[in-house]
Amino acid sequence: MLSPQDKYKTKQYYVYVKCRPDGKPFYVGKGHAGRADATKRNPHHDNVVKKYGKENILIYKLNCQSEKQAFEYEIWMIAWCKTQGHRLTNMTDGGEGSSGCKQNQEFCMAKSKLMRRLNAAGITGTKEEQSERLRKLNATGAMGTKKERSERTHKAWTPKRHASAKASWTPKRHAMHVKATRRMHAEGTIWTSENRAKQSKRITELNLNTFWITNGKSNKKLNRGCAIQLGWRAGRAI
Repeated sequence: MLSPQDKYKTKQYYVYVKCRPDGKPFYVGKGHAGRADATKRNPHHDNVVKKYGKENILIYKLNCQSEKQAFEYEIWMIAWCKTQGHRLTNMTDGGEGSSGCKQNQEFCMAKSKLMRRLNAAGITGTKEEQSERLRKLNATGAMGTKKERSERTHKAWTPKRHASAKASWTPKRHAMHVKATRRMHAEGTIWTSENRAKQSKRITELNLNTFWITNGKSNKKLNRGCAIQLGWRAGRAI
């Protein structure tokens, strides 16, 4: 007879993604045995299941070698779904926290396998569809009003960040900026209607093709479609 410790070790853990009938994910979880088929989670999750019916909910699973690995996959999958514009009913970012963990080859292969299954199901969509989801997300006001975004930006610029930016503005860099500005003035290409339109287009394309990620201490931009490293999540640290 197996001891409680042995039974714990022999459990087959997995990560699962629950999707609406149209293939859009609404919940990511980790479990074993019949956990993925259970209908009770939180009120938001339960309302979605009730709306479409348990029998119409699509469930995709990926087996893991350990509970720790399942937690890591869960964290990554939740972050990825959010970056793609999917509105999840998860109340947390998943896992037990794995700050500083690195993706090994085994993790990348398993992640790739899950992504192929999601792509085959038509969940991720084309780049144009992803861009359209982002536009709709902005239109709903989920990102906040212009004033709210401005306040977040001011709050993010801490004295430490100001000092770092000031230190990076070296005399050499300032001289190069002045030289470039004078050249543009002489050529008549600065702040023309055409130049403004080009600059606006470049910024729009940059915002659509990249997004911010954070590990809680620092922020950086990542191209859309790229995998988020373990220990990082979508968003920016204040």
